[in-house]
Amino acid sequence: MITKHPKNIHLLLDDYAGPDSELTAILQYFHHYFVVKHKDVAQMLEKFSLNEMQHFEMLGHILEQYGIDPRVYDSNRRYWSGADVNYQYKVCDILQVNLQGELGAISNYYQRINQIPVPEVQEILLQIINDEIGHVQGLTKMIGKYCPHFRTHDWLKEEFKKFSFTQEIQDKLLTQLK
Repeated sequence: MITKHPKNIHLLLDDYAGPDSELTAILQYFHHYFVVKHKDVAQMLEKFSLNEMQHFEMLGHILEQYGIDPRVYDSNRRYWSGADVNYQYKVCDILQVNLQGELGAISNYYQRINQIPVPEVQEILLQIINDEIGHVQGLTKMIGKYCPHFRTHDWLKEEFKKFSFTQEIQDKLLTQLK
């Protein structure tokens, strides 16, 4: 265990167990897995939940490595709550809320890369970002299948503004979604 805390490493607690965290994503995906009526969507959500568990584990190891207790609380020591889960029941609502969550996660991890000057941590965060981009791809595919009224491309452009994605990141995401 390394005892010296790198600058801003504690912020990973927000991604670990904050309101918009890997823990929230795990349980939100599992809830949606149980309630969605479409088998292909349910299987995808279950797979994503298991992948989010891997992210949760990776972040927990980083926190522990730098001497931070990986409790289920955020950087302000607010313990995680089931109220953080966005409970939805209609397939299009489920897909949209999870797509929004993935974009938020990608945005947060890019911020963490800029905030935490540790190459090994940055490398892990890039790996998580790539997984989250895969989730965005899966969610947009299912939106195309089940939500034909949803204008994904236009919606994504508006979401990019909310999350302050750079043009480079926007282009990368849009290219990967084609």
